[in-house]
Amino acid sequence: MESKEITVGEPIIIAGITIIPVITTLARCYRLNGSLSVFGRKQPIYTVLVNKTAKRAFRITGEEVPLARLVEEVPQIKVILDSAP
Repeated sequence: MESKEITVGEPIIIAGITIIPVITTLARCYRLNGSLSVFGRKQPIYTVLVNKTAKRAFRITGEEVPLARLVEEVPQIKVILDSAP
């Protein structure tokens, strides 16, 4: 069994810049030779930076991503972006 979920982390404000992490969580569970194995991983996949003049999203690799594409992939981030200062 495998479960994968993309969530939006708690925004952090530093020096007037809001940092919003987008995180993927993976849980995998399987039986092998009568024993049970469980694996879990949580890692950032995007970072969104918001200040008074701009909102920009980046893959964790540093590549900039259009906000519209990120909102399509992670719809729950729209609410946080709309409420960000």
